[in-house]
Amino acid sequence: MAKKEELMQLSDHELLCNLVYAQRQTRTLTLMTCGAIWALTLAVVIGIVVIVPKLNGMVQSIDLMIKPLGDTVQKLSEIDVEQFNEAVRSFSNFIKNIPFFGG
Repeated sequence: MAKKEELMQLSDHELLCNLVYAQRQTRTLTLMTCGAIWALTLAVVIGIVVIVPKLNGMVQSIDLMIKPLGDTVQKLSEIDVEQFNEAVRSFSNFIKNIPFFGG
């Protein structure tokens, strides 16, 4: 924008032309900003529409992978610890009697 002294020297027609030019610039910038906001909003919505089904598929895949782990943990929890310890002791005694391992 021109300085105040410069504006005072302009004729009415020149002032009107400057005002119209400034209004057009403001309107153009406003329309460009609105267009950019709409484009960004549209991109986000499209992104969400594309990503959400993929996330759903990933969740189902993870669920299918976790289910066997749950079964395995259940089987591990059913192991009798005393029997396991006895088996380890028995194996240890067996190994000790082998000449190569210290027997």
